Amino acid sequence: MTVAAEVIAELAGQTLGRRVDADQDLLRAGFSSVLLVRLWQSIGARLEVSVPVGIMFSASSPRSLAARIAEFPVAGTRTPVAEPIGAGGVSRRAAREAMRRRRDALATISEYV
Repeated sequence: MTVAAEVIAELAGQTLGRRVDADQDLLRAGFSSVLLVRLWQSIGARLEVSVPVGIMFSASSPRSLAARIAEFPVAGTRTPVAEPIGAGGVSRRAAREAMRRRRDALATISEYV
């Protein structure tokens, strides 16, 4: 599983109000078009990526969403959003910590801009 798939599953759970697995079908889980758009906004903010909203309606699960948006670069970089956990020896904990540090740094920068 990628870090992005894990984050998307977490965001889907927050949006829906209950746990969503990475392989769970979003429509069968209870997502409406309105909830899919809310999830799309959350994904863009958390992963710092801008993807077409249509992707939300063509991917069925958090894992498939992660795969679809993996080709889009993180805002301001050329780094793909989804990199496999464990690639280059990076653990889940290290990947989460790196994402948290990056998010905190960007939040600090945005306070001064």
